[in-house]
Amino acid sequence: MSCFLCQPCFNHTPCISIEDHDLSKSISIYDWKKRIRNLFIHVQIEWSTKYELLMDDIYEFYHMNIPFHNHTHAYDVLQLGIFLLLKCKPLFKKITFDTTFTFCLALLCHDIDHQGRTNSDLEKNGSFVDLECDLIDDSESLHSYCSLTSHNEKHHLSTACRLFKKHNVEYNKSLFATLVAHTDLLRHQTFLENLENKNTKNISIEDQLIVLIKLADIGHILRPWKVHMHFVNAMNRERTDPLSTLDLPYDTINFNATFVYPILLRLKQMNFVLYTKLCAKYEKNMQKWKDIRDFVISNQAPNH
Repeated sequence: MSCFLCQPCFNHTPCISIEDHDLSKSISIYDWKKRIRNLFIHVQIEWSTKYELLMDDIYEFYHMNIPFHNHTHAYDVLQLGIFLLLKCKPLFKKITFDTTFTFCLALLCHDIDHQGRTNSDLEKNGSFVDLECDLIDDSESLHSYCSLTSHNEKHHLSTACRLFKKHNVEYNKSLFATLVAHTDLLRHQTFLENLENKNTKNISIEDQLIVLIKLADIGHILRPWKVHMHFVNAMNRERTDPLSTLDLPYDTINFNATFVYPILLRLKQMNFVLYTKLCAKYEKNMQKWKDIRDFVISNQAPNH
């Protein structure tokens, strides 16, 4: 079977760039679906009425009153994920349409119907019970791919499963569940350690797709500064207890050093040239945060 990623894009469709994405402001469902449709063109997914209706539901299930985990984040992750997939296409010579399509669905639906609460928040107040009571058909078996405390991820799987069934969408359920389950950051270190124990040449397509979806999900520091700042501020507003302007630089630096850079390092074996270019963008924005941190330190009152 030929690789779907090796087909040329339509001439009227601009190339995907990590630089030309700016969703700092909310956009209409019409423009959102148009952007999705253009991304699908790049991976040879033929648009249909079925997908048009599915996207209507997906858009509505990303709530606009949630500052970060909304349809803007969903598009950001899809765009970056497809960008990474296309840049690494020599690794995916045998990837099938089914796998590509499932990967795109996971990128788009990994946070669907997010309520703006972390797994820790849900664990503390016991409200995860309400999220996990919406099982249908085989969504319970999909939950088995998640950790016990991955309450949000289980809910995302159930919600997406319900929509796919409603619109009669065929996809690789096992791969979809695996990809969504690995967006839980509590699994981050274990996944990286497991990769370290594998022979580089024997890393599966599934593992490589997990690397891509994880980087797409948390890698907005690779974006232009304005876009990155939009997402940092949106995430902070969504916190139960938002950080002060004094603490935000420290937290952002720590998050990226702990989670983003280690997963970015995995691109070294997948695409060294891409890794080098993304590292330059990463370091540029990280330096800005360090400059902000140093400015905050130098301007703190002596008794702060």
